[in-house]
Amino acid sequence: MDNEELGREVRRARTAARLTQTQVAGFMTRGGYKMHQTQIAGIESGAKVLTIWEANALFAILGLDIAETIGGVSGHAQTDEERAVRRARVELVEAETACFRLEQAADVAAAAAHGARARVKDGQRKLREAESALRRSQRTAALDRAESVAALLEVAGATGGGGGLDADTEKELLARVQERNAKGELT
Repeated sequence: MDNEELGREVRRARTAARLTQTQVAGFMTRGGYKMHQTQIAGIESGAKVLTIWEANALFAILGLDIAETIGGVSGHAQTDEERAVRRARVELVEAETACFRLEQAADVAAAAAHGARARVKDGQRKLREAESALRRSQRTAALDRAESVAALLEVAGATGGGGGLDADTEKELLARVQERNAKGELT
């Protein structure tokens, strides 16, 4: 059997199994024989020569008997058991394909979840920083107000003539302002 005949048999078996060239290439790659769809096309056209190991793996995927296909044993009628084995192989390939697609989808979902977790952590960090900046700003504003009150008290004391406060009253008012500021009431 030459390469073109072998290629035709591979194509016949692949289409009978309802597999694409890409799917067959994926199964070959998962089996340890890195292949691309173009290489399967090359096998089917007779342009690519298979090693015995590649042929063995490819034939197993397609449910072909290597001795029958390459050895030229022809006219062998398949028994019901042989057809059942071939169907089981095709079903296995289909199940592996479905499993492979689900694994890929799970990988994509895991990557998305990882990214979302990173965004949540970043958001939490930014919130903490913003809250801290707000507290600093509120403290600064309260101190500024306290200083303004103290300055007004000094002006009132300097004006004299009944408008000023005695030193004890000033100290008491200043202490109250500082106490309220410490409690966060002057925000």
